Amino acid sequence: MEDFKPVNPLILVRHGDYHQSSGKLSESGKITISNLLPKLALFITDPVIFTSPKLRAWQSAEIFIHTYNPEFRILSLLDYEKFDQEDQGPLFHNIFGLHKRKKDLILITHLPVVEKILKQLTGKEVDSNRLETGTAVIIDHLTKRAVIVHGHYELEIE
Repeated sequence: MEDFKPVNPLILVRHGDYHQSSGKLSESGKITISNLLPKLALFITDPVIFTSPKLRAWQSAEIFIHTYNPEFRILSLLDYEKFDQEDQGPLFHNIFGLHKRKKDLILITHLPVVEKILKQLTGKEVDSNRLETGTAVIIDHLTKRAVIVHGHYELEIE
C-alpha cells in the first residue's frame, strides 16, 4: 500500500466506542480515535471535517479538531438524515463537491453511512466487521481505491 497516495482524499471515520446509556465516548473510544490520528496524518494536509450531530461522532470530531485545527462543520440533523435515503440529494453532492476546492474531507459518522458512501463512490462492499468503531476508510476519488485504516492495521479493499 506504499503506492496509495490519494490527492485530497475522502476519509470516512466511524466514531469511537461509546456508552449506550449516555451516548458519550468511552475512554477506550477516545483512545481508539487518538490512535487513528497518526496513521491518517500521512493523508491529511488541508482538511474540512463534517460530523454527524450525534454526541459520539461530535466528540470523535473534537479529537480531530484539536489535532488539525481544520475548517469544521456539524451537519444538521435534517441534512444528516438525507444520508439515510437512497437518493443522496444535494447534501451528498455539496460535501463531495468540496474536492473541487482541493480540500481533504473527513466525515465522522456511523456504520450505515460509511457503507453507503463507500459503495456509491467505489462500487465496493466490505464486511461490516472490518468497519469497527474507530476505523477510517480512505477513498481516493480519482482512482476509486479505498483503504481501511485502524490503529492496528491497514487493509486495501479489493
